[in-house]
Amino acid sequence: MALRGRLDAAGVAQIEQKLLAEIASSAKHTVVDLAGVSFISSLGIRMLLGAAETLKPVRASLVLYGAQPLVAESLNLVVKQLLALVGDESQALALLAERDADRK
Repeated sequence: MALRGRLDAAGVAQIEQKLLAEIASSAKHTVVDLAGVSFISSLGIRMLLGAAETLKPVRASLVLYGAQPLVAESLNLVVKQLLALVGDESQALALLAERDADRK
């Protein structure tokens, strides 16, 4: 899944319900490409945290990757312990495989 544009009040309003519904219906690990996101506000961070919370009951994870420097800095300041942010999709998938192995 790839997000694009600004995750500010207007951007979040446009995609939040669709994103949460898609994640909830899949009920599995979700990898999100943030390369196309140029800005993230507290509302965008809240949306991503909500998406991660949606996956907890099914023991699935949300992993973000590809964030531009400004977006990565914002996320690292706020959610480093709550959401995983890695450099690319292969690292995201490797992290999920590692988490699955740890659960067994």
